Amino acid sequence: MTKSKTCIGAVVAIGAAAGLLVMSSWAPTPAVAGGNGGGGETGFPDETWSVTGVVTGIPTIISFDISYVDANLGKYVLGDRTNKGIDVVDTATGIGTVMQGTVPFAGAVASPPCASPNSCSGPDGVIIVPAANSGSGHNEVWAGDGDSTVKVIPLDGPDAGKTTHVINTGGSFRADENCLDTDDDLLATANNADNPPFTSIISTKDYTIKHQIKWTNSTNGAEQCAWSPRTKMFYQTIPGVETPDNGHGVVEVVDPKSGKVVRTIDIPLEVCGTPQGQAVGPAPQIMIGCNEGSGVSGNNLHSGIIIDENSGSTARVIAVLPFEAGPDEVYYNAGTAEYFLAQSGSAPTCSPTGCTGNQLLGVVDATFKQDDAAVITANKTIAGRSAHSVAADSKTKKVFVPIPAGVALACGSAAANATGCIAILTTTHPDKGAPIIGRNDDDHDHDHDHD
Repeated sequence: MTKSKTCIGAVVAIGAAAGLLVMSSWAPTPAVAGGNGGGGETGFPDETWSVTGVVTGIPTIISFDISYVDANLGKYVLGDRTNKGIDVVDTATGIGTVMQGTVPFAGAVASPPCASPNSCSGPDGVIIVPAANSGSGHNEVWAGDGDSTVKVIPLDGPDAGKTTHVINTGGSFRADENCLDTDDDLLATANNADNPPFTSIISTKDYTIKHQIKWTNSTNGAEQCAWSPRTKMFYQTIPGVETPDNGHGVVEVVDPKSGKVVRTIDIPLEVCGTPQGQAVGPAPQIMIGCNEGSGVSGNNLHSGIIIDENSGSTARVIAVLPFEAGPDEVYYNAGTAEYFLAQSGSAPTCSPTGCTGNQLLGVVDATFKQDDAAVITANKTIAGRSAHSVAADSKTKKVFVPIPAGVALACGSAAANATGCIAILTTTHPDKGAPIIGRNDDDHDHDHDHD
């Protein structure tokens, strides 16, 4: 059964409770994007996610990058360029602080001096390396920065809040997306703006670079990486491989220990233009977000796709999700078995009845491989201000979406929208979770990250 995907908007009243700003009124807006919209969950209402609070303690937010949740620690982190630091949020209370470290981040760089400001700004991709995987024996934030470095800041222990390591990847521009192999204590980070772009594989135990892979086939950078605890491989999206770039991309499969490319998975342009964000889900799924920045999928459905992580030279497409294009970061929530897509892409958000300029949070049910109702997060009235980041907590089942000042539509009030926020979304009917199963590990939340 095919339905239109509905998008939910907000008319809200705010009241403080437990560190959160709680929404007490919520009104749906007309459907603005199409898709399957749920169904198939017999006897249960479809999930509707809504903003029920915002993070407190974070100043005005305009420019930021990737976010991440460690559900075991109960911490959400965001690369906050506006405030030149890492926003660290308690996922239970919603109270946040800005951790700037002791070696300054680049912040939001202007043009000039950088011809492409995004390529020189930071922090960018962020991830939490658990104490068991770190050389310090403490939980650490690893954050890419605009000067081609990865900065390491412990969250606890005697050096908490201090920058203990600055790892130079040797590029000319930012170190961006991160993903972590928790079996082998190896982290991958991509210099997406270098020519050619390249990925560095770094030991989280001794803080040294073990391998580097140049993506000489790329004509459009390198985007979100992921690690699968089932295959033990890194997966790296390459958004374009044609000259001129037409949106035809691939996913590179890399052995973390050897640093060798095991195979290249071709992503058919007919179903996915400009593969960008990705997240590993329940076996054998990988959700690919198709940004369509350089090309529209040949099916003209502005689709995202779910592929089989064991695909050979051509992707085995498990599901095509119409109107889920445009995400930068894709995040899987094992607590609800759903993918969340920060749909901020340059392509308009479209449905069979037309297109809208709003930015959305897309929601995809991993069990039934179909979309749930999307949430309107922002408009597109100011160039460069995009709600392109999302992370979810598998234990509290909360979803965190940073929204820039001036374009925000879901921060709870006109004043809050003007300063931006990190919105907290919940649902009253969460799906049954589906953990990412791997050898010696029941639930990995350590495989998401992207701009």
